[in-house]
Amino acid sequence: MPNRVFRLANALTLVRIPLAALLWLRADDRVFLVVLMVVAALSDVVDGALARRLDPSVRHDPHNVGAWLDPLCDKIFVASLVALVMVHHTPPLLLALLLLVREALLLPLIVAWALWWRPRGQRVDFRAVWAGKLTTVLQFCAVGATLFAPAALTVLAPLAALFGALSVALTVRRALTKTSLAP
Repeated sequence: MPNRVFRLANALTLVRIPLAALLWLRADDRVFLVVLMVVAALSDVVDGALARRLDPSVRHDPHNVGAWLDPLCDKIFVASLVALVMVHHTPPLLLALLLLVREALLLPLIVAWALWWRPRGQRVDFRAVWAGKLTTVLQFCAVGATLFAPAALTVLAPLAALFGALSVALTVRRALTKTSLAP
């Protein structure tokens, strides 16, 4: 059963990587960008639901492949999307950078944890936290605002940064309290 879960749910997760590249094919086509954002969002919703339906044990297993693959693919897609918006739609730089607060804080922490802090043989629970899911929704809304209602970006970008920082704090707290987990 877990093999089926990987093939179906994680293949759906991996769709977000080519979608991140496809964004750049028609960077000035706002409707195309929104369609790709919707497809990416749907893949994010469906992959987890599919994995849990095919193998209910994945819900409580922070070490399954989907637990780290899903947020990685999310971050690749979001980073590509925000970079594209910065290059082709030129929102104010500070507001665009606020959209990447979670990624900017989390990446160095993951690298530091993997290289120095993590006790040998232990893994970090990379499963998404509620604030991280909300951050992704706010990032998508902020990109939509950049494309269609730029004034809304002044509210959405700081909210994405706030919840992004909160999601990093919640992830770090979980990692520090669950370091006794075996691989």
